[in-house]
Amino acid sequence: MPKMEVNRQTLAYRNNQITKLKEDVAALHKENEDLWGNVCLMMDHEEEREKLEEELATLNLKSKLQLAAGDPSSLVGKRFLHLCRNAPRERPQWFPGTVLQVGKDHHLPLKTAYLVQYDDDPDGETQCFPLLVDLGKGEVIIN
Repeated sequence: MPKMEVNRQTLAYRNNQITKLKEDVAALHKENEDLWGNVCLMMDHEEEREKLEEELATLNLKSKLQLAAGDPSSLVGKRFLHLCRNAPRERPQWFPGTVLQVGKDHHLPLKTAYLVQYDDDPDGETQCFPLLVDLGKGEVIIN
């Protein structure tokens, strides 16, 4: 009889241990599900944030384009970044500059050319560009 009693005690102890392990595993699964849910929410919010940033950038671009098209002189004195290539096969780079004046006014606002000066131009020469065309393509950022 004593041997059987030990086996029952051992069996009860092991059953308790197994029950506790099952509870621990269930708790870990729950934590894992909560963590995964949080990660998914964060990913959704990140995608939502990126989408809102794109929409804001588009609205900002449209408003600047409309403002400049309605009043070309509104860009005079503004700082900008212009995405350009120095040579045909080179990677494009952003070049900072300043809009000096309306170079050639045009009845089609997008074709209005602006006299600009780039910061990195060693000679300090001015150049004439239809900036609104590049602004519409996202290749000009006006500050």
